[in-house]
Amino acid sequence: MAHIMKIFKYGIAGFLLLLLSYCQPPVVFTEPQPRDEPELSRIPMEYQGMYWCEVDSIALIIDEKMISKQKEYESKLSMAEIESNPNLSFQNETLYSKELNQAFPAKLIGETIISQITLKDTLFSKTTEQVLKFYKGHLILNNPIDNDNWEVTIISLKYPDILSLTKANLPDNLDELERITAVEKFKTDDNEKTVQIKISPTKAEFDQILGQGLIFDGSCIDFKRVFPITEMAL
Repeated sequence: MAHIMKIFKYGIAGFLLLLLSYCQPPVVFTEPQPRDEPELSRIPMEYQGMYWCEVDSIALIIDEKMISKQKEYESKLSMAEIESNPNLSFQNETLYSKELNQAFPAKLIGETIISQITLKDTLFSKTTEQVLKFYKGHLILNNPIDNDNWEVTIISLKYPDILSLTKANLPDNLDELERITAVEKFKTDDNEKTVQIKISPTKAEFDQILGQGLIFDGSCIDFKRVFPITEMAL
């Protein structure tokens, strides 16, 4: 609920950017992974559909060109809060945001206006500079970030209707990773703790990293397929 109050207090657009953005990832790559693997022109059919994460109440939607996450929130605001915010207005059971030029279904119950807000985060879109590859049964999402670095996320079908989403994280033991590939370490100014690493593995080195679960492990989120993409189109 505190998130929703901040949305309207500080501006919906600004809050969405804050909520859906992220800090610098702990592991960055110098180029899309794995090297020398062709880029996919479309997402394979077996991955397409709508999935649901029970733990985080997040929907994952995959079609042939896009992967996105979606989460719904409920907001409760008084008329006084809306009238004091120049960005907002309420009429005809609709809450309007001038900043977003968007309307949300809402109801007035007593002195409280209740509205459903849907937040959407696009993980991959074929229309952007992101690079998608398929390697040994895994979708490899490569997202460009600043300084020509790349963040890598892996989506895997664990079972026919359950997939996992895993981002690269710092390994418990950097020595094991350094035995496979060169590691550039970055530290904070006030201590010697490594907060980010940069690597540039060959295809063979990436295969070892993936196979040993050195950085793509421990942060997995499971999604269960609700229905396939063919039903979504009906």
